[in-house]
Amino acid sequence: MSDEYLWDKSGEPAPEVRRLEAVLQALQHAERPLDLGRATGPVRSPRWNRTWTPVALAAAALVVAAIVLWPRSAPMPTPWSVGSLSPGASVNGAPANAGSGLAMGDVLETGPAARLSLRADGVGALKLGPASRLRVVRVDRGAHWFALDRGVLDADISAPPGAFAVETPAVRAVDLGCRYTLGVGPDGTGTLHVTLGWVALERAGRESLVPAGAICAFRPHGGPGTPYFEGASQAFIDALARLDSGHADARAGALDVALQEARDLDGLALWHLLTRVDGAEADRVFDRLGQFVPAPAGVTKDAVRRRDASALAAWWTAIGLGDLAELRAGVLRAR
Repeated sequence: MSDEYLWDKSGEPAPEVRRLEAVLQALQHAERPLDLGRATGPVRSPRWNRTWTPVALAAAALVVAAIVLWPRSAPMPTPWSVGSLSPGASVNGAPANAGSGLAMGDVLETGPAARLSLRADGVGALKLGPASRLRVVRVDRGAHWFALDRGVLDADISAPPGAFAVETPAVRAVDLGCRYTLGVGPDGTGTLHVTLGWVALERAGRESLVPAGAICAFRPHGGPGTPYFEGASQAFIDALARLDSGHADARAGALDVALQEARDLDGLALWHLLTRVDGAEADRVFDRLGQFVPAPAGVTKDAVRRRDASALAAWWTAIGLGDLAELRAGVLRAR
């Protein structure tokens, strides 16, 4: 583009300026005769005239172009940086360097035998396993959001609950102050294993609250599954997977197995099932959970069938899982 074009419209403008001029044309000054019959005060000379209009349009075009192009040319830096790594780890397709900072939009990948670690003071540390792909989605205003497209991520987070979250193809994992391992397969299915604190898995209104010592599977289109504590029988785990599948054929007989195989530690799983089955099935889960932890006063089958929030929260506390409202407050902070 000729420099003279910005001053006297001589020369050929850049295509971007030409398009912006067309958009801003409606705002151009349109000179018209003064209607003295309608004048109600002293007549002042117009500040703008036709001579200056091209300059104003060109200046506006440059400002808009700068705003549009800025995020692409200067990604926002983040407090995250690369720690240890092994050959085969990359950032945006180039070999990763220890100590280099990360910016929003960066893509980290590891080869079949490569590993990579990240850290951010006051937030925590991450370890990316082999054959993994992690993206930096958003880091601002105390929010640290990543996306794990595939592979394994170990997270050790010290940030306030709700500040750190990881998207996967199937669920969103919201950290509630904890340590956990998140694995995602090529088809988007995966597993969360929490070793300290709590993690919430959510998708489209479906939620699983997973404490230390518990595991929760997830899959695309189905969202988070039913969490269960380590040591559960394989029959119990398989039955939960069938119930979570949503397919009538797969679910047939699965509730019978789950209720039979449940242990006194499986109040976590049975409580989640209460929110996911209806009618007579909910009544059966109610009875089985009541054998391990009696329903608190006022918590009835009718209240559970209606998904009464206060009834469910009361039983959650009675099971010994803590304050449900406090956990969900952390989840809300991540939205």
